[in-house]
Formats: sequence, structure tokens, C-alpha cells
Amino acid sequence: MKIRMKKNNEQVWSIVLLIVALSLLGIGFGATVTQGWWKEVIWSSGVVGRNFRECLAIGLIGYIILLRLRIPFLFLIVPSLILCVGLTGLGPLMSVVWFWLCAALIGGYILGLSEDADGHIWTTRDCAVGFAIIGSLIGLLVHFPICTPAVLFVLFSSAALFSACRLQKNGRLHIKLENLLAFQRRPWPEIIILAFVLAGATLVLMVTMLPDIGHDALSMHLNIPARILESKLWKFDVTQYTWAVEPMGANWLLVPSYFLGGEQGARLMSSSFLFATAWLSYRMMKHRVGSLAALTVPAILLTLPLTLMIASSVFVESALGFYFLICFAELIGTTNVTNGRWFVMGVTAGYACAIKLLGAPIIPLLLAGAWIRSRTGKFQSVTFAVVAIAVIAFFVCGLPPYLVAYWKTGNPFFPFYNDIFHSPFFSTGSVFGNGRGFSNPMYEKPLSIQLFWDAVISSKGFGESAANGAVGIVLLIFFPLSVLSAIVHRRWAMLTAIMAAMFYVVLVFNSQAYLRYIYQIIPWFLILGCWALSGIAYPRISTTLLVSVLCLINLARFPVASGPLQQFDPSLFLDRAAGEAFLVRNKPVAVVGDIIRKMDDLSHRQILVLGTDPVFSHFPGGTIADSWHSWSFFTSDIKFTHFGRLIGQLGIEVIVHTIGQNEPHEAEVMNLTDEVFRFHNIRVGLVKPELLYTRERIVGPDLHKLEPSWKLNGAIPTASGVDASVNSAITQTVDFGLNKKALLEMKVACPENDLFRSQINWTNAKDVFISTDIELHPCKPEGITIRRVITRPEGAVKAIVYGGGQTDQAVNIREISLRTAD
Repeated sequence: MKIRMKKNNEQVWSIVLLIVALSLLGIGFGATVTQGWWKEVIWSSGVVGRNFRECLAIGLIGYIILLRLRIPFLFLIVPSLILCVGLTGLGPLMSVVWFWLCAALIGGYILGLSEDADGHIWTTRDCAVGFAIIGSLIGLLVHFPICTPAVLFVLFSSAALFSACRLQKNGRLHIKLENLLAFQRRPWPEIIILAFVLAGATLVLMVTMLPDIGHDALSMHLNIPARILESKLWKFDVTQYTWAVEPMGANWLLVPSYFLGGEQGARLMSSSFLFATAWLSYRMMKHRVGSLAALTVPAILLTLPLTLMIASSVFVESALGFYFLICFAELIGTTNVTNGRWFVMGVTAGYACAIKLLGAPIIPLLLAGAWIRSRTGKFQSVTFAVVAIAVIAFFVCGLPPYLVAYWKTGNPFFPFYNDIFHSPFFSTGSVFGNGRGFSNPMYEKPLSIQLFWDAVISSKGFGESAANGAVGIVLLIFFPLSVLSAIVHRRWAMLTAIMAAMFYVVLVFNSQAYLRYIYQIIPWFLILGCWALSGIAYPRISTTLLVSVLCLINLARFPVASGPLQQFDPSLFLDRAAGEAFLVRNKPVAVVGDIIRKMDDLSHRQILVLGTDPVFSHFPGGTIADSWHSWSFFTSDIKFTHFGRLIGQLGIEVIVHTIGQNEPHEAEVMNLTDEVFRFHNIRVGLVKPELLYTRERIVGPDLHKLEPSWKLNGAIPTASGVDASVNSAITQTVDFGLNKKALLEMKVACPENDLFRSQINWTNAKDVFISTDIELHPCKPEGITIRRVITRPEGAVKAIVYGGGQTDQAVNIREISLRTAD
């Protein structure tokens, strides 16, 4: 009787949950209508929107037909991979495949040593550990000038081959692809949901193949591997880039793929974490709720507009979300691992902190969850040795970026929290002028119950979205449904996980109510919602219907989280020239940077970018911009009062700026520079040194009237100047100050074809020699004037200016001038 009553109660509650789910769906969709979602312009034109809808319909129908024909899963992804190779070449794809293989082998070997191994190594768990080890090693290597493509390829390939040999001896190298290669008969509900999964994956891959025009990617995430490739190390110089010592775990993982596959390799590597997250979510839930319900998470995740935005540019959230889900999987288990291990949790949680500071708030929640589950036998038991090893692993993987930041700046979280640590490398104030550091006032919102609703329905105010709908309406259904399901079925662990995820959202939103900053926790909500779906009535029909509607809403809002995606055009994915035109149309300054890098006359000069995004990855190293990334220029007290003086102080030689875009310094820049070329609305100008360097440092530059400050050293004064040879050069020591550059000018006369030298010896404050700067110049009897910009080496304070010939034959030096901007 009790069994029958319990079964009846479960049936009643399953119907209740279904009614609640459908009611929430109706409320959510009604809110989108009320908010005006479907009246918003989200495409650059009606034709573009129609093209997208037609391509989407063809794609969904095509996948449904192929699935109905029982085509193996691996064969279904082949067309997308062929498209990827056709657009970007084989290099990017192979660089990513190689890197994942290395991570799997190395991670599998490490876990085998720690006795934390599962049945075989080809799991996301092994890969996550492998990437954490590799990323931590790269973070160490980039301190030294040894990071070349050959070094990294040989190093990681050798480690992977060694690991493979050891794993082969242990019988753990076998690969199970039977399910992925088998011709399977799938029921219609599963076919429909899997079609959405494949369509979402295809869209993620397609937007990944577009040229990256994202602000964060071009200024930071792609710039890091570009500068390492250029210099063979990362310089951790906060005077060059304010963010140079921030945690960069995700960026280290882009370096090998960037080295071997270029920008597209790095972008594909970044998006591969999205695919891994989707795959892991399925593996976590399949044995709990069945294949159909388990497919709902990747279906929704891969069609989410916010996911497509993250795929369209390089962000750290893709890797951070992957590691968050790895930690969650270690807590609740997967198909391969039923009980989690402390060592794996230590490694993966530590590396989450090495990726971004936002990884830290999850640590107390993970610790509490692991301890509680270990008490019930669902996690590895707590012993001193086990916990000690996990703690060591956590600190080895997670602590280095914070130690480096403290070592370099005195602030372990530099440039954040500088009001507490007072690093001299970051001035007080704010990027946004509100006195709150990096807190953008646009995303400062008071915490309330209403805030969660607004973040979904009015998402345009919670990020740089082109329109509302960045996260669809899925959270409005899954969150309350999962809470109700957990209470009804007394799944207290599930309820605790929901509250932990919500606590994380509250913690982040308390600082900045910005949707991308919580992306890494969204897979948790989706998994918990998927769990709830497994308990509703008529699960096959109701789950298929509900998830299909949610995915269609996501796809209908495809471009809202990323403005450039509003320009969707099938030709972008079929023609490389169309992709190049896309870059020119959206980010012409990136093309300008590529041109400058090929110009020997400009590429080695100090460059300033004004009036546009700091696309550092396309420019030569050392380029600065009017942006918080270049803090010294951005916060200069004289930027608006003595612009030319500032340009001289910083040694700027090339200025790249917008034309006709109300850039405040445009008129001054036009006066200070000679135009080199223009591209669209971007002008490149070469600074006129005679207009910038006006403060004379030489006492008595005119040698007709010889001043006592000059040391003759055997040189002979004449009516026209001073006759000086290589052995009797005149010299004068001047204080160079803090100027980076100066203009050295000499007027000299000598017989035809003779040479003279312009020379400066640099010393420090204690008159210790540092280096010398010498150039030889041809001469004429009637006299010649040379001008050249010189650069003060690091540590130099004084400049000893020389004037003389190149041989024993004397030359007549008439004037020597050394002028600085200040």
C-alpha cells in the first residue's frame, strides 16, 4: 500500500511539475512580448535575418534527416570540420587536436601516479588535469626568453609520448569509439533535441571562424601569445599593460595553438572549451536521467546567445566555465567517476583561480560540498595526507599569478583592490571616473529579487548586448523548477547546489551585474534544471516540447549578445575574402596595425593609438593607446593641456588616430605629424621631432661661441666651430631627466666621402657606464645637418654627448644640439 501511495504521489507531483514548467514557459514568453523583444531590430537588414533563418531551417532539417538515417555521431560533425578547414586551413584544427591529445595523455599519467585515475584516459577530467599542469608550466616558462614554437611543441609532445608509453604498459591507452561510430536508431524526441545540439555546435564553430574583432581579445587575450611569439617571453610589465600580472591561466592555454595555428588556432582552442563543457554536461547526466534529458543541457548551452558571443571572440569565460563544471562533476560524479577525489579538486579548482579572480569565490562552496559528501561516502575520505596533497596541488596551480603580481607590484590582485595594497604602479581613481576603480557604473545595480528577473528579460542592461535576450528565458524556467523539484523529491544535495550557484551570482552581481561574469556558473543551472525535467510527467513529449521552444527562442535571438553577429551572411563562412572584408568593415584599425608591422620604417618605432580600440595584437610590441590598458598615458595630468609635451615625454614617434570621429586631439595630431597613409577613417602620422623636442639640454650648442661646459680633449677651436677627430672628440655630460627620447642634431663639414659620428654614452646616477649609441654619417665640404631621435636605455640618467670624426682626419663640428620634450 505504501509503495502504491508513494508511486501515486510521484505521479501527482510529476504532473504538478509539468504544469509549473509550462506555466513558467508561458510567463517567460509573455514577458518577452511585453518587453518588446520581437519588435527590436536585431539584424543589420531584413535580408540578413531571412538568410539566417533559412540557413538555420536547412541545418535543422538536414540534421534531423541524417539522424533519422542512423548516421554515426562522429560522421555528423565532419561537414562542419571540413568547412572549418576550408576557411582557416588545416593548421588551426590540428594544433587544437594535438594540444587536447597532449593534455589527455599527460593528465591521464598524472592521475595514474596519484591513484585518482578512472577506467581510461580519454575523459574531460584527464584533459582538465593535463591542461592545468601544462598551463602552470607555461606560466613558469614565460618568465624566460625560451618560449618558441619549436620548444613548446617538442616539450609537450615529448611529455605526451612518455605518458603514452607509461599508460600503454598500464593498459589505459585503449580508446572507446563504438558508440560514436555506431549506426544507431534514435527515437524522434532524441533526434529533435540532438539536432538542436548539432545546430548549436555548428553555429559556435561558424562564429569562431570569423575574424576576431572583440575588444578584450585584441587588446589582451590574443595580444599575450602575439607578444610571447615576438619576444619569446611575457614581460609582466605593468607600465606597458596595466593588466600584465593578472591571472592568465586561460591565456597560457592559447599560446601553443596560437604558435602553431595563428589567431584562428587560438580562437578554436578557446571555443573547444565550450564543446568540452557541453560534452561533460551530457556525460554527467546521462546515467542519472537518461539520454534524452541529458541532451537538453548541451542543446540549450550551445544555442544560448551568450555562448555564441563568447565563441565569437576570445574570452576567458569558456575555459573558466569548463573548469567550474569539472569541479562540479568531481563533486557529483559522472559516468566514468562515481566518487570524486581531493587531488583532482585541488588541481582543477586551483587552476580556475589561475584563470581569473572570479574563480576564487567558488572555492569555499566546493570545499564545503566535498567535505559533506565525503562524510556520506560519496567523495574520497578525508585524511591528512590526502588533504595535504590536494592543498599543495591547489597552491601550485592557483597561487603563482598572485605571487608574481605581489612580487612585481606589491599588490597580489593588481590592479584591483589597489586602495588596500597601494601599489605605486597604479594611481588612485577610476577607469570610469566614479572613484571606484574598475567598477562600471552602468552595471552597478542594487541587489533584489527583481534583479534576477531583469537580468534575463532586460539583459541589454547587463552587458554590451545589442538587444535583449542574451540568455534566452531558460533561467526563468529552470531555476524555480529545479528548486521546486529538489524540495518535492527531497534532493537536498541538489537544493544545496542550486543555492551555491545562486550565492555565486549574488556575490558577482553585488560588484557588477554583468552577465558574462556569471557565464561560468550557468552550466550548473542548466544541469540542475535538466535534473528537474527528468521528474515531470510525460517526459519524452514534454521535455522535447519545452526544450525545443527554449532553443528556438535562443536561436531567434542569435545575434543579440554580439553586435557584429547582426551582419550574418552565409558568404562569410564560404569565402575567405568575405571574412577579410568583415574585418575591414568592423575593425579597420586592425588592418592598419597589420600594415605597420610589415613596414620596416614604422614597425620599430613607438606607436600611439587614439580614438579607437587598442587592438594591440595586430600592432608591433610596445604600442600604447588612450585606454586604461596604457595607464601612464590614460591618466596623464597634461594629456589635455600639454598634449605635445606628453607625446615627447613618452617618446611617441607614430600616431594612429581616427579622422572625423570627434577624437579630442585630432587637430593637434594633424599639426604634430606628417601623414604616412590613410585607411578608411584611420590616419597614420609620423611625429615631427622638431616640434616636440624643444628643451635644449646642451649648454652652448653653437660651437662658434665655445662654452666652458665643453671638454675639448685635444680638439681645436676654429672660427667656424671645432675641428675634432676620433681621438680628439669634444664631449659634454648632460642630465637627461626622465625623458625617454630626445632629438640629437649636428651640423658638420668635412671633405667629401669622409665620415663623422654622432655618439652618446649612457651612464647611471653613479656615473657607471651602461651603453653607447653610435651612428656614422657621410659628410660634405659645404656642411651637412643630421637629426636623429635617440632612446634612453633603462637605468640611464646621464648622457655624455660626443662630437668627432670617424678617423684621425678631423672634421669641423659647427653645432651639437640635444633637445628633449621636458
